[in-house]
Amino acid sequence: MLENNQSPNGRLNDDLLKQVEMMLHSKQSQYLDCDIFEEVIDFHLDENKLEKAEKIIHVALEIHPDTCSLFLRQAQLKSMLHEDDEAKTFLEKAENLEPSNGDIHLAKGMLFSKSGNTPEAISSYKKAITNLEFPEDAFPYLAFEYRNQGEYEDALLYLEKYMKLIPDDEMSINLYFVCCEIISNYDRGITFLQGLTDDSPYCANLWFHLGLLHKYKKDYKQAYVAFEYAYLIDEEFIASYHEMAFILMELKKFEKAVEILEQVAKLEDPYAYTFLQLAKCYRELSNHKNWMRFAALAKKEDPQMDEAWFELGKSFLKFNCKEEALASFEKAVELDSENLDYILYVCQIHIKNKNWMEAFELMSALEAKGEVSTSFYKLFLSVLAKLEKFDLGIEMGEKALKIFSNPTDILYFLTYLCFMSNQQDKAISYFQKVYFESPELLSKYSYLLKDFLLNEEILQIINRKGKNEF
Repeated sequence: MLENNQSPNGRLNDDLLKQVEMMLHSKQSQYLDCDIFEEVIDFHLDENKLEKAEKIIHVALEIHPDTCSLFLRQAQLKSMLHEDDEAKTFLEKAENLEPSNGDIHLAKGMLFSKSGNTPEAISSYKKAITNLEFPEDAFPYLAFEYRNQGEYEDALLYLEKYMKLIPDDEMSINLYFVCCEIISNYDRGITFLQGLTDDSPYCANLWFHLGLLHKYKKDYKQAYVAFEYAYLIDEEFIASYHEMAFILMELKKFEKAVEILEQVAKLEDPYAYTFLQLAKCYRELSNHKNWMRFAALAKKEDPQMDEAWFELGKSFLKFNCKEEALASFEKAVELDSENLDYILYVCQIHIKNKNWMEAFELMSALEAKGEVSTSFYKLFLSVLAKLEKFDLGIEMGEKALKIFSNPTDILYFLTYLCFMSNQQDKAISYFQKVYFESPELLSKYSYLLKDFLLNEEILQIINRKGKNEF
């Protein structure tokens, strides 16, 4: 049944709005019940018509002075105008009138939260819970503050209480997922959200976040099912398409991923991320033309997307367009100077172009920063070998041995570097160790070790290994 001041569509009665509007224009007050003023004020606050809302509050207070609910709305208005000190003043007036009004404590909590005063916000929300007609109204706000304070278990507790009553609240679902993600408690999140789908089976956002939790557990089958439900419930839920495509890519089902991403491209405006994912799929499918085309589209759509430049560079490299590849990789580095992969690809182009010093300078800077991996040291040692910096190469190689366990490629390089530095005993020692563990890699480095392999002692090691005499 409709309230007398509502129209059939649930909105405030137009005649009532006009009546209040005329009152403002004529500057002549006439008596209206306080609850009517409240609804008109709320309407204008919801529409963000703050100036008009303020005028109506002034008129209402002339007719209904010292009214708690009007002071509350005045405080809300002042907060929306970022006049927080005035908002606090009106809340104090309201609290003096009704100290047990839960809405006042809820509003105070919001103001404290806005100013970053988490302890006071928590205290106010707890007072609100004891005084509100519907205590659950304060639960998500309290959960948010606990989350800000790093008390994730308490945050989850209040969110669960709230979501059992209102399972499809989008902000609560998002916050619940974030808390589970931070503490890596995916099982708790999955169990709870799965239970909520029984009460709210048509909430796409609920299924989507359930899918994300399964995804982080690498349970891709269940994740895909959840994302598919989200898509079936809401065909314009674009994020579910992207996640379905991601799962398919993880499962190496690139053709199916392309089908889904092409659906996305039809539903949304041109979007760099979609083009980038298509480029990656086509790379894996060895469709080099489409790989380059979609990487270029991603870069065009978002010139600030470093990943798009990187993918484009790799596609240029496939076609042996080294200058274009280098320019693309350097742009990716410019956009994200901390990304090791981007810098290593720049180094690889310099190495292909035999620009050994350029590669050396880049890699020396990376090594000094500690931005390293086994592939980095492998590449670095090959550059040092070309520049005949044998002693520095030995130093870097032995450093890598301390950082990484069983780096067989590094040991082969160390064998060569020690041999070239006339440290025969060390060279033989490294060779014996690595050849015993990984003899199959010798052919990979035979070009480097061809002179070393002529050594009689080395030939004996190889023969003994062949006879299993170690």
